[in-house]
Amino acid sequence: MKKSIDIRLSIILSAVIALSVCLCGCTNNEKGFTIPVSPDDKSVFEMCTTMYNEVKLNEIYNAAIEAETAEALDKKFPVQCLRKSDDGYQVMYASTNEMLILNYDKDAKFVEGSKKADLRRLVTSKAVFDELKVGDSVHLVQAIDHHSYIPFMAGVEGAELSSDHFSEDGYHTHIEYDSDHKITSIETTVM
Repeated sequence: MKKSIDIRLSIILSAVIALSVCLCGCTNNEKGFTIPVSPDDKSVFEMCTTMYNEVKLNEIYNAAIEAETAEALDKKFPVQCLRKSDDGYQVMYASTNEMLILNYDKDAKFVEGSKKADLRRLVTSKAVFDELKVGDSVHLVQAIDHHSYIPFMAGVEGAELSSDHFSEDGYHTHIEYDSDHKITSIETTVM
């Protein structure tokens, strides 16, 4: 009799432990995403164990449009880097010289932008921006980052007076400008 109680108690205890492990592991994930938000102190290159070539990044972009949700895209191309943004989330995929940054709303629905805004060429190092200072022209930024996509310079109506640049050493440089297209601030963070 005592042996059957011990077995039942062991089974119940095992079930409770398994359930709590499952529930605790799932609480870190954001709604609609299969992984938790990536730690801020790790770069996208540390998080993304799968590196894609440029052709594959284009394929992922097209799949994101078709899939519409992060969960659907994750089934085709596993999400390895998820960042929280001001108004939603960003899913990132990397190659050796490009970065694909897909934007999702708070419900994990794809926010379609333009391929130019989402697929970015990488500069070699954040150090290339060290010579920039407040007051410099946007044209100096373009001279440093030849492949930069600066929406207000590309004629995008209502575009913010800012630009974003990404480097192979894992940094994101955000630059803001005034109405004369002069730099007002430069901020660098881990990508």
